[in-house]
Amino acid sequence: DNEFSNSITELRRIVNTVITFTDVDECIDSMTNIKDEKILMIISHELDENIVPIVHDFTQINAIYIFSKNKSQDKEWTQQLPKVKDIFSSISSIGHVLKQDSQNCDQDSVSISIVSTKTGKLNENLDQLDPTFMYTQILKEILLTINFNQQHIEDFTNYYRENFVDNAIQLNNIEQFERNYANYSPIW
Repeated sequence: DNEFSNSITELRRIVNTVITFTDVDECIDSMTNIKDEKILMIISHELDENIVPIVHDFTQINAIYIFSKNKSQDKEWTQQLPKVKDIFSSISSIGHVLKQDSQNCDQDSVSISIVSTKTGKLNENLDQLDPTFMYTQILKEILLTINFNQQHIEDFTNYYRENFVDNAIQLNNIEQFERNYANYSPIW
């Protein structure tokens, strides 16, 4: 229906991937296959008591939002589950919290390593550095020295167009990237 379609569009403005399920088992199977991403899950009131106790302890679940017209009816049992953020009566109210939580997920997944060069002992301690830091340095050097030609850009944008075929916002971002890429450095 139109209201559902508008809700999905509104959510896609906040997060890149929105997957809907009507079958609890299919939803659980899909979540167990996701390993390296955080899931922000919206559950309708009709399914909340069936699925929340099952998925609450999944490590990939970062937050659960319950969409219900009758907020007071569900409030009591959800208070004992820390991943359940709240019960919301509108998609727009979920959207505000979802936006903040998705930004927090993005910030939490960024790894930062700091190495002091003032000690003079940098070279002798390189073998003790965090591997993530070393891989980040290697990736940075590669990105700074690589020269992408037009075919690389086309391959890249075609790949993402296929993955975001239903997401107008991301398709617009891809178009902007394709038009403007040559005008900017890939690393700022």
